[in-house]
Amino acid sequence: MTIRTDSDLSKPFYKVTELVLKSNKENKKKLEMKLFDSEGKLNLKMIWSQRKAKKLAKNEKLTQIEKENVPIIELSQESIVKLPVVTRKTTLEDVEVSSTSSVESIDDLSSWLMKTNSQIIDDDELDDLSSIASSSGTFKDSLLAWRTRAAVANLVHAFQAIAQAATIASMDASNASMKDNWDDEEGYYRVRVGEVIDNRYRVYGYTGSGVFGNVVRATDIRKKDRKVAIKIIRNNEIMRKTGMRELETLRKLNETDREDKFHCLRLYRSFNHHNHICLVFESLSMNLRELLKKYGNNVGLHMKAVRSYAQQLLMALKLLKKCSILHADIKPDNILVAENKLTLKLCDFGSASHVGDTEPAPYLVSRFYRAPEIMLGLHYDYGIDLWSVAVTLFEVYTGRIMFPGKSNNQMLKFMMDMKGKLPNKVIRKAIFKDQHFDFNCNFIYNEVDKVTQREKITMMPVIKPTRDLLTDLIGDQELDRDGYKRVEQFRDFLDGMLNLETSKRTTCGEALKHPFITDPL
Repeated sequence: MTIRTDSDLSKPFYKVTELVLKSNKENKKKLEMKLFDSEGKLNLKMIWSQRKAKKLAKNEKLTQIEKENVPIIELSQESIVKLPVVTRKTTLEDVEVSSTSSVESIDDLSSWLMKTNSQIIDDDELDDLSSIASSSGTFKDSLLAWRTRAAVANLVHAFQAIAQAATIASMDASNASMKDNWDDEEGYYRVRVGEVIDNRYRVYGYTGSGVFGNVVRATDIRKKDRKVAIKIIRNNEIMRKTGMRELETLRKLNETDREDKFHCLRLYRSFNHHNHICLVFESLSMNLRELLKKYGNNVGLHMKAVRSYAQQLLMALKLLKKCSILHADIKPDNILVAENKLTLKLCDFGSASHVGDTEPAPYLVSRFYRAPEIMLGLHYDYGIDLWSVAVTLFEVYTGRIMFPGKSNNQMLKFMMDMKGKLPNKVIRKAIFKDQHFDFNCNFIYNEVDKVTQREKITMMPVIKPTRDLLTDLIGDQELDRDGYKRVEQFRDFLDGMLNLETSKRTTCGEALKHPFITDPL
């Protein structure tokens, strides 16, 4: 079986590639790659290493040993599936050959690429080209300087595609039947470790999946194997629209925080892969929940770490407010921590929205981190993210979920156990008040009897606080005078962010000026 590709490998050196499957006497399938020059003459049986690719790109001759010592990939299965075609990539050499007279600027280059339906080798390289052109003042010279890099990248790209082909070809018959079925029944992309996505990102791990899609870990083979995380949005219309909104949010955050000072995860780029929107991010070590499980040992982290994390999260909220954005899903799972454990970043903006686009949604934000105004159907704004940060910080310090309710009704009960009953004037404004309060604003508590396991309803005209925040924070600790003072400051810091009335809740700016943040440790 012979497969020809339309990949233009670093012309004028090599024009055509052939992938040939052969059987030896033992009937073991083997894969060879043949490279032909522009005259159709076989120049090299197979090139595999990037070192050889760079040598070719510099127009250096290969030694006879290099030509003869060609590695062969042995395939373990007799059932060989159709090998994928190596997709064409445009080099700037193509631009020079075909339309030198018409390409005089970056804009001309972009227009030419769009007209010819070509894809430039690397989005980042176009920025490099622009800067070279600006500094030298000679666009044609910058084309020549960039051409060599493009030639090398094209050769390397071909090798990676061939490696991917060999992986696919060695799948057993049951997996082979799934080759063209990229998605599962729910629209999630079927990730294969070892595959190369967008001819650039080699997948080496799987982080997990959520409502909006799954996340994989990969190396960027065009950036010296820089590690990245790729969020692959589910393939359906609703999730695609959500993915586009998230992309718009991320671009706005990146543009506003060009120096990366405000602790929101950086988006490198985006692309489409088999009808999935893919978002490429910087890669961090683990999320905050994983960190707590690994190092907190169910008792939480040291106050120094909590203070540092609190300040960084508030800086992220400051950026969100500057961009008029609500995150609407802050929780330990959506906070990533660097390998050194010192830096964290807010991630997953799939639920984010403009502050002016809010509407009643009683199940917005994950339940344990959901502010009371959301559950009641009251007007909400930046305060919902502050509430989520506060309960997250409580969890980081104590190792326990602050309000572990099983429903919105129970969540409200637990909140009022600590903060007291909501004022009647607030209750009367709530859209969903009838689900939790009667006509006289008495709380209707829906619970399950611990003995009979049957549901029961309890009317509660008055709810007095039965939990003390300071006591919860101290727990079993034996604190000295300074330690007790720090916990008291932390209690006061959280207390302001956990006010049940949104109009009286601490703002992000006020929280950043609180002694818990500003006083030296």
